[in-house]
Amino acid sequence: MDTQTYQTLYLQGLPYFSEEVTLVQEALQRKQCVAFCSAYKMGDRRFLDYLYSIFQHSGEYDVYYDHDDSFTAQTLDLVQKKESTRQKLLLVPWYFRKEKSFTSAFTRYMRNKSNTFLSLIILEASYFDTPEKVFSHTSTPVEVILTRKPLSKENSKHLLDVREQLYGKKLPPGARKTILSLTNGHIGLTKRLFLLAQQKHPLTIPKLLHEPTIRAELLQLELEYRTLSRMTTERIGLTTENGVITIPLLKAFVKSLAQPTLDQLSPLYQELLELFLQQPGKFLSKEAIHAHLNQQKPYSLWAVYKTMSRFGKAIQEKYMLRTISGKGYKLISAT
Repeated sequence: MDTQTYQTLYLQGLPYFSEEVTLVQEALQRKQCVAFCSAYKMGDRRFLDYLYSIFQHSGEYDVYYDHDDSFTAQTLDLVQKKESTRQKLLLVPWYFRKEKSFTSAFTRYMRNKSNTFLSLIILEASYFDTPEKVFSHTSTPVEVILTRKPLSKENSKHLLDVREQLYGKKLPPGARKTILSLTNGHIGLTKRLFLLAQQKHPLTIPKLLHEPTIRAELLQLELEYRTLSRMTTERIGLTTENGVITIPLLKAFVKSLAQPTLDQLSPLYQELLELFLQQPGKFLSKEAIHAHLNQQKPYSLWAVYKTMSRFGKAIQEKYMLRTISGKGYKLISAT
């Protein structure tokens, strides 16, 4: 794939940025700085790349983009002193910023009436609830944009279409529907599940909850769900107005955290527990359990009886394993 084709597809993959781009442009036209609080941290670099290309071609601004996190306090001083007939625009992914001197210098300029540049700042999750307080004493007006909500179903499909073109390979049958149903438009999860599907990774909830890249993403989302206010989680589309999680994969993850710590069980018992949790409230016959276990290695029906007996004892603090002749086994919460 040539560079021009890749760039075209790259930009086509950003339909979900259109609303935010409009808000940013309108704020900048009002001579306001923009604090862009990203809900999920996915796509922020692409968003800044996209804005950089737009502003570079517009000719309205002298654009300074800290794309490799190399700006220092001295960089800000140089930008401030540079004479220009155009408005100066600074693009800063602030959640990567570790250097205190840069942050101090940036804050100083924001509060100084002689400041010569506008700026777009990407803030981290800790600012979600009250981001405006960070800029309460600035001389330059600041437009706080709290974002980003999950993609619409149409945009999710578009994103998968573009990634198939970039990847040069279609998703396996059924994978697209599964990805859309599990992620509910979450950009990061959609991208990660796309890659896993291309690698033939099983897209089942029990398997995904133990996949490292998915688990890392879910841990971040769970932290936001647990620490942000109900109003904010609703505003960013993480929950409904009633507090119900909108992302099925995250909902399953949060539920799993309240269950026995799987790491304390043997791999075999972990697998059995996952098997029951996939079908809550249902009986699993000994034949079904035997067929599942027999996929890994030869397993006799007698071994199933023994294994289930020991499995029941291993989980007894949180669950009871109910046995009914002719039906099989059923998992019941002990609490």
